[in-house]
Amino acid sequence: LVCAALPPLAAQLPPTPPPFVETIEVREVEVLVDISALPTFESIGRKAREDFIVVEEGVAHPLTELGAADASQWIFVLYFDSVLAGPEARQRAAIELAGQAERLTAGGLAEIVIADPLPRTLLATASADALRQRLDELALAAGKEVARTESSLAAATATRLAQLDRLTVEIAARGGGGARALLLPVGAWPLDPEGLARLTNAKTDASLEASEFQPVRETSRALAAYGWVTVPLALRPLRDVAEPSAAERRTQVSMGGSGDRRTTVPIVSISGQGEPTDPATAAQVDTLTDFSLMPFAELARASSGALIGESGRLQNTLSDLLRRRPFTYRSPFPQPGRLLALEVRWKGGDGRTLAARVEAE
Repeated sequence: LVCAALPPLAAQLPPTPPPFVETIEVREVEVLVDISALPTFESIGRKAREDFIVVEEGVAHPLTELGAADASQWIFVLYFDSVLAGPEARQRAAIELAGQAERLTAGGLAEIVIADPLPRTLLATASADALRQRLDELALAAGKEVARTESSLAAATATRLAQLDRLTVEIAARGGGGARALLLPVGAWPLDPEGLARLTNAKTDASLEASEFQPVRETSRALAAYGWVTVPLALRPLRDVAEPSAAERRTQVSMGGSGDRRTTVPIVSISGQGEPTDPATAAQVDTLTDFSLMPFAELARASSGALIGESGRLQNTLSDLLRRRPFTYRSPFPQPGRLLALEVRWKGGDGRTLAARVEAE
């Protein structure tokens, strides 16, 4: 008999393959969208989740969730920068914001940040009375300040760009997510005659691609990527607008082909022509046509904010913000630090683009 040594039974069996493990990472993005621009009758029955689509970097993504508006989720940061806004602009903003204290604390938290030049939190409260009192104090203090004198155009521009950098760092430190808005009192941006002419003669926003305005655009995109709606406040007093008589409203003056002056009274009046007769409308028009404020209008654009020049418009804007609805979609993770173009479209109707931040991270 010959005995041969055999390996153990376990060694004779084929090796068991390791278990297969797969990890799927899902990136969910929430965007706050203003659907008030949808037509009243045409949108009836067309406001469900499947009626909207999000286009991120040219790729369409369906919604995974369409939430309801919730005013209690909002956080407002009132950012008073002594470089970006002079004493008069900050005083007027503080007075008007104090009148909106109830709306600003509806979400449970409102913060006042002071930057002079370094930012610091002055107050974080859920009390409308506490917010109103501190804003009144800021208005009184601003009324006693003396406006700063600019040493040069280059220095004035550099200091404002530095403050925008500080603003970006301060907001980025708070992280992203949730319903949040940045209310920023602003004043005139220093412009030389050449820069003013470039803005005046521009047919598109390409003028803001100029090197001196590119940091403003970058700040706007960064704030939008973190989910903040930026609302610059350039509030101004209402100017007196004379109410035209009935005859004046119907009268039109034009020049004939031979240079003669012709005065006619139309049978049907045409709306939208001539100076606005409402003081509030006139104040907002003055703000939107002030070229020295155009950089701040650009600052609001990417986040679906608005440049506000009149108290009634401020009230309406805050109300619209509180009525925004959260849209949620899924998409692949982008490269780190990359900002993506974002659009929200009404697929259930005419495909119009709705007000929402236009950058995602």
